[in-house]
Amino acid sequence: PVLADIELMWPDPNAETWPQRVPDLYAGEPVVVTARMGTIHGELRASGVRANESWQTSVPLKIRKKTSGVNRLWARRKIAALMDEKARGVSEETVRAGVLDVALAHHLVSKYTSLVAVDVTPTRPADEDLKRRVVPTNLPAGWKYEKVFGNLPQGATAGQMHLLAALMAAVLGILGLGLRRLV
Repeated sequence: PVLADIELMWPDPNAETWPQRVPDLYAGEPVVVTARMGTIHGELRASGVRANESWQTSVPLKIRKKTSGVNRLWARRKIAALMDEKARGVSEETVRAGVLDVALAHHLVSKYTSLVAVDVTPTRPADEDLKRRVVPTNLPAGWKYEKVFGNLPQGATAGQMHLLAALMAAVLGILGLGLRRLV
């Protein structure tokens, strides 16, 4: 790694960061850490070990404009960390409760949540009555009516083969009777 044992000191001591343990930094690969803080001011101090020597820097924190999506990025990271807790022996109920709280608060899809889009736009005036009628539908492209519905009912048995076998048995029976009369 280019930088190991990374530690971040946020200006807000109550900052909730994900991942909680910052991974080592490798050349060409970013390390993304999300934090949730009450106020964003001051500076972020970062330290670590680079080439067996101590390294540190500070970054001033300023909000130039509010951006959307950052809260969801933080929430996704928190959900991922909560799901990892199951592998560490935390009970399914505890993990589920934590994931539900975060996913529902941030409108995210998770293992325990899904989103449903509901269109509430009216399609007819409220005073107009409903009309009932059969709506014609087309078969999917490439399908043929005869292949789908056929002329004879389709069953699990080979009905046509049974009819052919019965016809052959009848012909053989008639031939057998005819030969017996000749003898």
